[in-house]
Amino acid sequence: MLNKYQGHLYVLLSSLFFASYGVWAKLLDPAMGTWSQGYIRGIIASIILLSLIIYYKKWIRINREDYKIFAIFALCCVLTVGPITYAVINTNVGIANLLFFTSYTVIQFILGITLLNEKLNKYKILSLILALAGLVIIFKDSLSYYAILPLLAAIISGVASGSEIISTKFIPSKYSVMQISIIGWLGIIVTNYLLSILNNETLPSFEFDLGWLAIFLYAIFGMLAFMFVIFGYKKIDAMTGSLIGLTEIIFALLFGILFFQEKLTLAIIFGSILIIASGSISTLSAQKM
Repeated sequence: MLNKYQGHLYVLLSSLFFASYGVWAKLLDPAMGTWSQGYIRGIIASIILLSLIIYYKKWIRINREDYKIFAIFALCCVLTVGPITYAVINTNVGIANLLFFTSYTVIQFILGITLLNEKLNKYKILSLILALAGLVIIFKDSLSYYAILPLLAAIISGVASGSEIISTKFIPSKYSVMQISIIGWLGIIVTNYLLSILNNETLPSFEFDLGWLAIFLYAIFGMLAFMFVIFGYKKIDAMTGSLIGLTEIIFALLFGILFFQEKLTLAIIFGSILIIASGSISTLSAQKM
């Protein structure tokens, strides 16, 4: 039974780890800039991954014919991080997240059908409708601020994030998940470093304190989340994976309630039920086919 749902569990676990981002972000040293913490996280994750790759001898030379898919993957990683950061800074967080997760889900449905030949049946259509309805209900109180560029950035980030995950399904299995992950992180390091320079950000001095512990945990959980989602998508279809991935929102809301005394509202409860129902319906229907 566990093997049957292994891919689903990997994606669910990745959603839990991705959702912890908000916790670590709130604990960071306020002096650490938005872009600086991005490349520092990338460096930490890359050092850990490189150590594991060397120890387990998991690096193999990338064949010329695979350059294109790795380049697409790396580009999607870069376009995921920068635009959503810009969107959250410059617009309402709720609407930025709504547009991000909506575009993230829809693009995976589109690419699943067009590139992966996945079948869209009545159960997945119902699941998609429930998921989008749940998103709107959860974020409805935040839909009051409109600025074109930030909203467009949120959509670009969601499309890039969904495409990034789909692209890993085209990377040959001979390349380890660690090797795939470190290439994505290297792209993030370069772009965030350049953006930190353009924004004149400086790093606070290193100290053994909560702020720096948070950045290390931020990096480790991000690294694990990235690897788990790649593992998961190797075993399940993209449409189901995208719907399970929306549980990240639910986990993030729970973390806010548990650790930061944020309010649990009827909208959050009802929206979360719809998202869980959408993932469950899609998962069960996929197992019957």
